[in-house]
Amino acid sequence: MQLINSQYRIIEILQEDKYGSKILAENIHKDNLKITVRLINKTPETNAFIDYMKVNFFDYTNLIHPNICGIYYFNKVRVIDARPVISNKFYFTYENVVGKNLFEYAKDKGIDEILELYAQILSAFKYLHLKGFIYCSIDHEEILVTEEEGQVKVKIVSFPYPLHGDNKAVINKGNCYFKAPKSLQNGTYDKSTDIYLLGMILYHLFTGESTGKTVIGMDKIKNVVKSENTHLYNIIEKCITADYQTRYNSIDEIIEDINKSFNKTYNITDKKYIEVLPARPTKLVARESVINRLIDNIKDYFYKEKSTKFSTIIGDYGTGKGALLEAFMVRLGIEGEYIAYAVLNEETKEDYFAIKIIIRNILKYAGKDSIDKYFDQLSKLIPELIQTKNISYLEQESDDEEKAVYRLGNFILETSLIWPFIIIIKNFEYLDEKSRRIINYILMMQEKGKVCFVVSLHSEVLIDNVRDYINLNLGPVELDVLKLSKYSIQDTAEAIRLLLGMDKPPVDFAAKIYKETEGNPCLVHEMIHALFLEKHIYIDNRGKWVLTEVDFSKIHLSLDIIDIIKNKIKNLEPQKKLVLDIISIFNISVPKKILGNMTKMEVPELSELLENLVSLNILSRRTDEWGINYCYNSIGVKKAIFEAIDKDVLYNYHIKASKTLEKQVDLEIQDY
Repeated sequence: MQLINSQYRIIEILQEDKYGSKILAENIHKDNLKITVRLINKTPETNAFIDYMKVNFFDYTNLIHPNICGIYYFNKVRVIDARPVISNKFYFTYENVVGKNLFEYAKDKGIDEILELYAQILSAFKYLHLKGFIYCSIDHEEILVTEEEGQVKVKIVSFPYPLHGDNKAVINKGNCYFKAPKSLQNGTYDKSTDIYLLGMILYHLFTGESTGKTVIGMDKIKNVVKSENTHLYNIIEKCITADYQTRYNSIDEIIEDINKSFNKTYNITDKKYIEVLPARPTKLVARESVINRLIDNIKDYFYKEKSTKFSTIIGDYGTGKGALLEAFMVRLGIEGEYIAYAVLNEETKEDYFAIKIIIRNILKYAGKDSIDKYFDQLSKLIPELIQTKNISYLEQESDDEEKAVYRLGNFILETSLIWPFIIIIKNFEYLDEKSRRIINYILMMQEKGKVCFVVSLHSEVLIDNVRDYINLNLGPVELDVLKLSKYSIQDTAEAIRLLLGMDKPPVDFAAKIYKETEGNPCLVHEMIHALFLEKHIYIDNRGKWVLTEVDFSKIHLSLDIIDIIKNKIKNLEPQKKLVLDIISIFNISVPKKILGNMTKMEVPELSELLENLVSLNILSRRTDEWGINYCYNSIGVKKAIFEAIDKDVLYNYHIKASKTLEKQVDLEIQDY
């Protein structure tokens, strides 16, 4: 095994244990960035962790702190060495940290240097506690010291868990040395067990004593530490006292005692990392039941031989149909399913537009024999294929439309017999007529393949059209309509908690937001963004959000989505505005590689920028075999951005785009 999911090239297996293994790898999609891949075998012991991560891994991608290892992604192993596989292995990827073991590093250090290291650890713990996470277990090898730009930095590479989560989801809990008695006795974790853990870390930093497998007692700590430093002993004792109710109540209390006892001025509350909105999309609120129902529909058809369902998502404007499809596709990937995704709008009515996207998506699943069999029609939709046959497009015979429907439909059906897949179409009402006829053929001929459909409608009133479309179909297809509701007050509070990275939902504040927005998910998100950008909500010196100073009677925020997003764009950095300008000149979704060529931005920087624009609800993304593409969520916003570009600048954009596209097509033909 050399390549996982066509993305991670294995360099070295670092460790193997009962859960799986740790692997040093390169992310070939991000300039060969070195990362660590934690492979997890699906077993009874890891089932709860895997189920938890399927829903919640989004939370981890937004944990950004200099002393905490970055966690990037969670997925299922689906492809090994470019070959699709059926496996029971999952993985998450995280930052590859190269450094020295903290306790080895600290052995010859004085008290001032030790306290400096410890303050960084406290800063990491406080950040996590503010976000609603705790470290349930830390191995002594999971705290490293690195040097960045001449500064010594502590990095914790242990995996945190939610404060009020299911303890069954905790893995890697075999290391008992730093664990509180409460955790050892009944397997529960909370902030007090983290305080205990911090006390044990401080003891070993100060004494230089090797961490072992036998838990040390207070008598030994008293004998070793108290005679050397009474202040330090008092702090350690208050961290690890057996009665957890008498321990420190917070990380702030520990640092206050350190500052007071040792005449220090450590500030562990860095607003730069706390007073921010998510850089990446968060998990969805009040949509898990919808996602589960969609997955059940698919599995019933694929694996239980039940009739196929044409799942249709509807909802009022702003209820998050696009966001649901994005999250649903991520979940399908984790479930090991294959996807063909098409985003439609009023600009995509050309003949075969949707089918062309779908076929491009599934070409990688098709066998060579199947491509050869239907080459005559495929090459008309995808001219690049002609290069592989050394024939001229003009030499091909002109076939009638009926034949195109039959042959393209059969290609899709036969490919689905190799790898069943789900066709997902956003804004189904914009489907062009010729694509509609092919989809109709696929639905009528379901016995010849394994294809599921999930579509969304821009407007709920169009559902009758889809119902008529299905009823006219001769195949055994059922229409399943899933309506997205608005938020309740509790949903609004949870959405705000996720957006602001809080440890608990702010119900009172949410009630006010709910009143202003009537629970419309998009308006809730946009209002929080607007309040943040205009500094009506902010972080205090303790790292807590101040939400009590918002007076809606004196604040006049537009509730028009296009106005909100246009105002949001005004406050963006120049590089983000440049990317938005470039995307606005295209009539199609724009591949990331094209944006990279036109902006001259490095891949990691561009990827981060684009994900931020997605999380801001300005752009949406889709993935096909040509890579990741981006487009505007709103045609109205796109039009406004395009019309605001200076004519000379616009001309230069078009010239550059033409040259970039020509060069890219030449490269793709050579590589095909």
